[in-house]
Amino acid sequence: MTMSDLDLVLTDSIKGEPKAPDHISLQREALRFQEWFEIFFNVLHCEEVAWDFENESYEEGLVRRNRVFRESIPELPLLGRIPDVYQSVFYSKDELPALIEECMQVIRSTDNPIALEGLAKLIRYCKLGIKHEQGLALKAW
Repeated sequence: MTMSDLDLVLTDSIKGEPKAPDHISLQREALRFQEWFEIFFNVLHCEEVAWDFENESYEEGLVRRNRVFRESIPELPLLGRIPDVYQSVFYSKDELPALIEECMQVIRSTDNPIALEGLAKLIRYCKLGIKHEQGLALKAW
C-alpha cells in the first residue's frame, strides 16, 4: 500500500472506522491510484479540475473540485463520491447493492484491464460487506 492508495475496509461505523467483526479474516487490499485513475479519467472521462489557490481557500477548492467531479458522472452518484485517492469515502451497507450496480455499468462499458481490476475489487468488497452486514470504507492514508 502507498499513500496514493485507498484501503478497502469493511466497517459498521458511519465514520468508516474499521470495525469488521473478528470472525471476518480478509487480506488487506486497496484501490490503487492507477486503478482509480483508469476508472475515472480514461474510462469515465471525469473532468479534471485545477486548484485555484489565488482565488479560493483550500477548503473552497476542495468543495468545488468534488462538486465538479460528481457532476461529471451524474449517472453514477456513488462512484462520484470517490473524487481522488486522498479523501476517505464511506458507503453504508444499504448503499452497497447500488454501488455494485454502478460498478457493473462501468464494467460493461470498458475492456481496460486496470480499470476492470479496480472495479472487481470494489465489487468483491461490496459483496463481503453485504454478506457480513457491514458498510465499506475506502480509507485514504
